[in-house]
Amino acid sequence: MAAIKNVALIGGSGTVGKAIYSALIAASFNVTIVTRADSILNLPRGAKTTSADYGSLESLASAFKDADAVVSAMGAPGLAAQPKCIDAAIAAGVRRFVPSEYGCNTLNEKAGKLPVFKNKVLTSSLLREKAEQGEIEYTLIMTGPFLDLALLRGYSGIDVRGGPRATLFDNGTTRISWTTLSDTGKAVAGALLHPEETANKQVFVHTANMSQRQLMVAVEEALGISFPQPYGQLSTEKGEAEAYEKLKKGDFSGMLDFLKRGIFGEGYGTDFSGKVSNELVGIQELDEAGLRKLIVDLFEGDDA
Repeated sequence: MAAIKNVALIGGSGTVGKAIYSALIAASFNVTIVTRADSILNLPRGAKTTSADYGSLESLASAFKDADAVVSAMGAPGLAAQPKCIDAAIAAGVRRFVPSEYGCNTLNEKAGKLPVFKNKVLTSSLLREKAEQGEIEYTLIMTGPFLDLALLRGYSGIDVRGGPRATLFDNGTTRISWTTLSDTGKAVAGALLHPEETANKQVFVHTANMSQRQLMVAVEEALGISFPQPYGQLSTEKGEAEAYEKLKKGDFSGMLDFLKRGIFGEGYGTDFSGKVSNELVGIQELDEAGLRKLIVDLFEGDDA
């Protein structure tokens, strides 16, 4: 199978997009960031760019015309545009499409039913259909939650900066695969470096695999802090039920509760144990010392 060399990156100005861009450049891909025609973005210095009207298939196809692969790093607001990007990639003769997944296993039966993943599920279903028809290949990169962002922003339930305090979801015992932003970028680059092995497949990776409670202990040991007890406790099942009630009233504020259910709920597929492709794509799972160093480096110089 021929090598993939030229990559068009959409969503390259976001946090995830910048990590993917850096990894692709480090792996010697020729990368062009495709921006919206009316956007002024903070892009990586020296990046090659081209603009497109995301509402126009013809405009997008023109932006993708020289690409072997299109990689999407779109955030939630842009996910509904991915099907048009897929059609444009096919029109441009692009070989591989990597959609914006990088999180929960949306092909898990339970997770896939959560409204927060609706657009991702629609996109992966379309890609499988197009691949079966021989129109394009795809790779779905599954990372679980972003380890570094989850710690820094507190959505892991482990709040260093605003605490220390901890909120346990479903008692904090569900094992979860966590991946750093940099390893997410490496996963994308590594998958494209191995096009045959990753064609039309899910690629699972993780930097660490542990429960929320285990991660909390690792943070305590690394930073020399203690999270006061009693810990907060939240039921993701209850949160999901309340989120559905909100949706019935046209209130979308419960989407975060659906996401928590997908990450921390038992049986929602965020434990990738036994099926990771770390070695294939060049990711090394952290040992205890490596995890402690990561945590210290994240909060070094922080006031918390």
